[in-house]
Amino acid sequence: SILRGFGATRVLEARDADDARKMLVQHKIELLLCDHKLPPGGGLEFTRWIRFDPANEFRTIPILIMTTDTRSTIVANARDCGANMVLVKPVSPTSLYDRLVWIAFN
Repeated sequence: SILRGFGATRVLEARDADDARKMLVQHKIELLLCDHKLPPGGGLEFTRWIRFDPANEFRTIPILIMTTDTRSTIVANARDCGANMVLVKPVSPTSLYDRLVWIAFN
């Protein structure tokens, strides 16, 4: 709903990593918001799969990991897996907007 409030006209939602993989292949995705606890193996494993498979045509997509766990090890692991940013849940419109602007201009 936050993305739609920003003017996004097409927002796809996946319930697990398998659905997300199918969507990445079938659609042009410009941004991925990924939950840290994405089933079955977690958002970091999914991010690693995207980033480190040279055959993935979408491996440069901006990825934001959402989590309630803000320990430095989680943030470092997200970075090491290739996430562009980590967002703390609950995500506010301001924090999401700030990160989207940062990604767009960097």
